[in-house]
Amino acid sequence: LGILEARPGEGTFLVSQPTDSQPDPIIANAFRSWENQRKLFEVRMVIEPDIAALAARRASFEQIVGMREALRAQEDALKRGEDGLKADSVFHDLLAAAAGNDILVRIMESLMDFLQETREASLQAKNRPAASLKQHKAILRAIEGRDPLAAERRMREHIAGMEQLVFATQGLGGEAAENIAQPSAASE
Repeated sequence: LGILEARPGEGTFLVSQPTDSQPDPIIANAFRSWENQRKLFEVRMVIEPDIAALAARRASFEQIVGMREALRAQEDALKRGEDGLKADSVFHDLLAAAAGNDILVRIMESLMDFLQETREASLQAKNRPAASLKQHKAILRAIEGRDPLAAERRMREHIAGMEQLVFATQGLGGEAAENIAQPSAASE
């Protein structure tokens, strides 16, 4: 992904400025299989709820305003009959930035690039764009309320719902999403 550099005999190091922000096409194609898409959802479930919790602790007023504007743009797109994917992506980008960790931002950018197809597919399902907007608003309310546990829980619900929908629409079942959707004792 251009984030890490292995140096024989020295170790693995974070690349300060990747030379190319585009993922390697061979790696990108490998992630297009549905089995790997499931794995990417697992990665998303591990990372994004904590990003939402960090954002609830760290988001500046300006970042919260930006997230509100992204959700207004998503709502406007839905009213025009569009899927709202661009505004959806902007919301997730702003959320990652609000966590206050540049490395997490870069990881999320790469992850969202790999998930582009499944995100597009899920937003084509009936009622999914409206449900996504509703979930985003719940995440933002938790961030505005400076409630990290609620932000984490709402993000978990959002990802689980997306995963279940994506794999149900592909006829692959939603077992993984159903298991993930069960709240853990730590998130209650």
